[in-house]
Amino acid sequence: MLFERLLLTERFVNDLLNPDLTRDDARDILRALRMLDGQIRMSSLHLHRLEGDREGAWVAVVSPGGVGRLNPPHRGVRLTFDELPDGRRRMNTCAKTPVTSGVPPGAAP
Repeated sequence: MLFERLLLTERFVNDLLNPDLTRDDARDILRALRMLDGQIRMSSLHLHRLEGDREGAWVAVVSPGGVGRLNPPHRGVRLTFDELPDGRRRMNTCAKTPVTSGVPPGAAP
């Protein structure tokens, strides 16, 4: 599959080859990449900007069972990317990560 707006870095491709990623993760990552490339509508992808030393970079969270659904305490996949001046997106990393519920530790869900 070719992407018009995405540049996949060597690190990103190596991250995709991680044996911790399941077949379901791969399906959800591919759907997220298609959304980020503009091939399909981006209505359910959970996106936010990073701050601090990674300010300007973006994160897309891919959750088990569907892109953008945050279903704690399951694990999801976190994709990081940069917006380039020419409108393309440079995909930097892809890693399994816990998906949090947003409930502070010790608080009742």
